[in-house]
Amino acid sequence: MVNESFSPVTISRLTEPGFLRLKDVLSLVPLSRSAWYAGIQKGVYPAPVKIGARASAWRASDIRELLNRLSSAEA
Repeated sequence: MVNESFSPVTISRLTEPGFLRLKDVLSLVPLSRSAWYAGIQKGVYPAPVKIGARASAWRASDIRELLNRLSSAEA
């Protein structure tokens, strides 16, 4: 299920190439932080990429693909 309360910033960032931070991803996917990371370990959700020494983010294209996959699974 996809969270229907999108912020305009997240929507605009999702349609362009780039990266999303965890708070942006979790605003789109209704999961807790721990459930999201457990899904990454199981291979269900995309892994982050390092964008700095102490920072990670997810490719917008990976999250777009995940949302498409989740919405098609619901149909």
